[in-house]
Amino acid sequence: MKTLMLLLTLGLLVVSPFSQAEIFKCIENGVAKFSAYPCKDPASQEAYDINRSESMSSYFSRQKEKLQVKLDEQRSRAEKYIAGYPAIPKDIKEAILECKIIRGMTKKQVYYAWSILPEEHKSSVTRESSLTYYKYKRAPICANDRFKEADLTFDNRTKLLVGWNIQY
Repeated sequence: MKTLMLLLTLGLLVVSPFSQAEIFKCIENGVAKFSAYPCKDPASQEAYDINRSESMSSYFSRQKEKLQVKLDEQRSRAEKYIAGYPAIPKDIKEAILECKIIRGMTKKQVYYAWSILPEEHKSSVTRESSLTYYKYKRAPICANDRFKEADLTFDNRTKLLVGWNIQY
């Protein structure tokens, strides 16, 4: 048993220097393929440095930076919109800046709060009321709670948000 363990340990020590073998990057039909074997066509082979690969932490920090840029752009668009309309009520201004929706918002204000457009809409006209329903299938990037789908209801007469149904 000790002999077997010794052989396995020696085997790992011998194999480990070769585990850092060269990686080949081959471009075939516009698609990059990585392999431990050289390319069939040497002209399609490109040099690839295995040490340049990115760690997961640096990847996630880069993604966070990209998200922050988008959030900053959305915030600046919302602030510019609010500055252009000083008569907007204070609660609606706060909702736009906090990425929330409240009753009494217009469709444009909902856009500036969420920065997304609805996927589809339908109108319903009855004797009692005339409403338009907008369906949002993507959650805004600024929202803490991601939803699957949101249905917003606007009154056609006043053009204001009167209700919503959000499915998480």
